[in-house]
Amino acid sequence: MICQSDRTTLLDQLDVLLSKTVNLFTRSLAEVVRGKISIPQFIVLKILHDFGRSSVSQMAAKLGITLSAVTSLGDGLVRASLVERVRDEKDRRVVWLQITAKGIELVRELERRRREEMERLASRLSPEQLEELVHILGRLVATGGR
Repeated sequence: MICQSDRTTLLDQLDVLLSKTVNLFTRSLAEVVRGKISIPQFIVLKILHDFGRSSVSQMAAKLGITLSAVTSLGDGLVRASLVERVRDEKDRRVVWLQITAKGIELVRELERRRREEMERLASRLSPEQLEELVHILGRLVATGGR
């Protein structure tokens, strides 16, 4: 059984390690998308790829950013022909962001490169350690921060 001071020390270490892990994966993702699109643009593209079309307001809510920020991200993706804006057939005031074939192709390429980078990062772990890490992180995520 660990005492409270040991628990506090472990939680402090966990906090530092999780922060460093996030930074590591952010740098890794930045390397994957470098020269193609920005990380925020990749996130928008990935959401559209995985969940289908989205209105600007839906995307802003998903990302927790302003409508103008989504509009700006969308503008760049539209200019690159990775996303298109489509007016709703029933309500012309609604504009959907929709991934294009070129956008799908880029997501697939970046996901392949991201998987290669993940393989590189995890290469020092045994299969058992990787399984344990996935299990522990899954438990943390399943609690939803509660």
